Amino acid sequence: MLRSRMKVAFQLLACLVLLGSDVSLAQNVLGIDFGSEWIKLAVVQRSAGVQIVLNEASKRKSPNALSFGAEQREFGDTAMVKPHLAFTHTRELLGKKYSKEALDAYGPHYFPYEIEEDVERSAIRVKEGDRHLSPEALVAMVLTYAKSLGQAHTGEKVADCVITVPGFYRQFERQAVLDAAAIAGLNVLALMNDHTAVALKYGIDHNVASLTEPRNVVFYDMGSTATRVSVVQVKTLRSLPFSAIPDKEAFQKNKTLGQLKVLSTAWDESLGGYAFTSKVAEILKGKSKIDPSKNSRAMAKLIQAAEKTKVILSANKDAHPTIESFIDDYDFRASIMRADFEDASRHLLERVEGPILEAMKRANFTKDDIHSDKILSSTGKPQLDKTLNADEAFCFGAALYAASLSTAFRLRKFGVHDITSFPVSIDIDSLSGGVDEVAETEGEEEKAEGSESSPGKKNVKLFKAGHRIPSKRLLTFKRDEDLTFTLKYDDEVPAHTPVVIARYNITGVKKAMEKFPNATGKPKINVSFRLTRSGLVEVDKAEVAIEEMVEVETCETVKPPAKNETQANETAGEAKEAGENNQTATGNQTEEEAEKRVCTVKEEKRVRRVALVVAAETPVPRPFTSTQVKETKKVLEDYDERERKIRERASAFNALESYIYTTKEKLESNVEMREVTTETFRKDFTAQLDKMSSWLDEDGWEADTLLLRSKLAELTQVGDPVFFRMKQAIERPVAIEKANKMLVAIEESVKNLTKKMSWLNESHTQMVTNKTEALKEWMKTKMEEQEKQPAHEDPVFTSDEVFARFPAIEEALKRLARVQKPLPPKKPKAEKKENETKVNATEETEGEKGEESKGEEEETKTEL
Repeated sequence: MLRSRMKVAFQLLACLVLLGSDVSLAQNVLGIDFGSEWIKLAVVQRSAGVQIVLNEASKRKSPNALSFGAEQREFGDTAMVKPHLAFTHTRELLGKKYSKEALDAYGPHYFPYEIEEDVERSAIRVKEGDRHLSPEALVAMVLTYAKSLGQAHTGEKVADCVITVPGFYRQFERQAVLDAAAIAGLNVLALMNDHTAVALKYGIDHNVASLTEPRNVVFYDMGSTATRVSVVQVKTLRSLPFSAIPDKEAFQKNKTLGQLKVLSTAWDESLGGYAFTSKVAEILKGKSKIDPSKNSRAMAKLIQAAEKTKVILSANKDAHPTIESFIDDYDFRASIMRADFEDASRHLLERVEGPILEAMKRANFTKDDIHSDKILSSTGKPQLDKTLNADEAFCFGAALYAASLSTAFRLRKFGVHDITSFPVSIDIDSLSGGVDEVAETEGEEEKAEGSESSPGKKNVKLFKAGHRIPSKRLLTFKRDEDLTFTLKYDDEVPAHTPVVIARYNITGVKKAMEKFPNATGKPKINVSFRLTRSGLVEVDKAEVAIEEMVEVETCETVKPPAKNETQANETAGEAKEAGENNQTATGNQTEEEAEKRVCTVKEEKRVRRVALVVAAETPVPRPFTSTQVKETKKVLEDYDERERKIRERASAFNALESYIYTTKEKLESNVEMREVTTETFRKDFTAQLDKMSSWLDEDGWEADTLLLRSKLAELTQVGDPVFFRMKQAIERPVAIEKANKMLVAIEESVKNLTKKMSWLNESHTQMVTNKTEALKEWMKTKMEEQEKQPAHEDPVFTSDEVFARFPAIEEALKRLARVQKPLPPKKPKAEKKENETKVNATEETEGEKGEESKGEEEETKTEL
């Protein structure tokens, strides 16, 4: 049993070593829970497993906030120091068109800056100083901050990641997240629906592979701005959807692994914790003596107080919030009852159950079909499920999924079957010939459902709601013209979200047909659609298949009919009489008569495939182009470079200021420093420090980094020798003391060795004693010289010089301990000669006997 466990452990270690040998593989992957209000990070490391990433304040989550200060940007907790100047909920503007609805929904609550229209993309952008920033740029800045936290935690570069997004995110929001991640320098392995990340964490924690019966679990998550519900099913091997599956690559045979399947999802995009906070804020606002509506700073304080009050009311009957200096010198104090809060939020509470009922309806489940429910609330209400950490389950699941997708890690397999939330179809323009056939390369085969959407157009269902992610579909059209179609969502979407995903124009059919003039019938246009891991729907490729008749020559070898025995004998006799001169010719004739090739020409149908040109036109708001990504990257790099210079200058300024005050204090009160300096030196150096301090107060605020560093160098050139003498005055006696103790220990060791190793003599121990005596003499000489040297001058020797002589003595002692015991003395030569004589005599006797036996044998042979 132990041997088998050791073997498995060794195999696992070997796998890790082999994977670690490729330096090109990413050594760390990041799971990012990019929430509307908070950011949580988890990282997977080879040496440490899965860990939560802490921010600068050692907290396990950071506010999703960004602010622009006078000189540099602030993120997370630092940005929320002045909440009225912070961008929060930055992801809510991703993929949104510029509209009055968007401004009314987000502007007054989250964004203190001017929001304007990006005319080129018909999207929203924010004005910050002289710059105009897109929502993708704002999110990219926050993601860059998240990446820096991950790199600070691991001490290594982090680029590969999985980012969680709400399941109701459509093509536009998902593409905007990917664009923001590309700007931030992140390599997104996949966008993961947040409910799937939670289900993955739950499945791994609850050992799904050991289940023998199906389990249906409902996950309810009320976040800051929206509520999501998902129904997930876990089954055994016999149940095909979501089951434990055999792992062929596992070290143990017949090993089963867990697998989960998302059956349905539902949501309420406007029901979240912030909606309840707003109700508390309205009640508090009505209790204020001064109206704070037009004061952004006061409103930001009111929202923070309302959030804290909401949390208190979730467990208490009343709360008593206070806000110091609410407006100017006015201190706000109020009392609020939970009954008043419930009355104001009654219409919100009535909507809480809606997503659950809708998700159950879509899964065709009743309450009796549910085995477990998990409440993941971010609204301040206590969690009902203590086995799942709501704050960290999302980022943990994303990190584990990232590790499973990365080639740098080898984890125990866990099946993840996610679904899309929206049905997608295409409207085909000027359809001639219709849709011939529909084939799907992954999942169950489906027939295309067609309907007339408008005159001259035909609608074809592509992916239904609940379709598996990732998937592919192949549509085949019989037509000899170019193809134009519109990819769109079938369900209703919010007013500020477009329905059309993209409009595709597939060209090159006529040009391809010209290459094959013998084509028969209408060509077939094959269009491959792909539903990616990130939930994007796109055209993978398009090609035309043209059939033509081609003349093909086929040849075969025909053998003549077999001859009877009489004919065969006659032929053989004639061949023999022909003679040697005609032997070759006769052989050739025989081969020709034996085999005969017959060729025929017939027509065959051949299929020629030619790639077509696919051009996509995206609706508004248009996603970023590669050029716009590069331009926005440059904007962020300019911010980073400017802030780096600011940090370097601040560091140089603080270093100079700190050196001035620290040195002046030591010159005045430090006893050790006074011992190694003269009164004149202290007076002159103090005057120099005072002069530098005056310059720093007057002109230092405008000095650049190089000037500040040069000023510091002027002071250190004078002060560093003093600090060095002071340091040596303290460390030198310690070094001498340690040396003396070492010498005593060495001498004791030599005595012990001579007792245990009796063969050691003075010549052996001399190699150690010579070095110890030399060290004693050197220290005695140097200490005498140091006593004569004034304390304010450079020391005669340093503590490092003392310690540098230790290794030679230690090595000599080791060599002494390795001296081998000599071999025993050899036997005397006289005894050796006597033994040799006895041996020779024995050999002579045996030789004589041998000769006598030989003579007897010869006599016997003669007689015979």
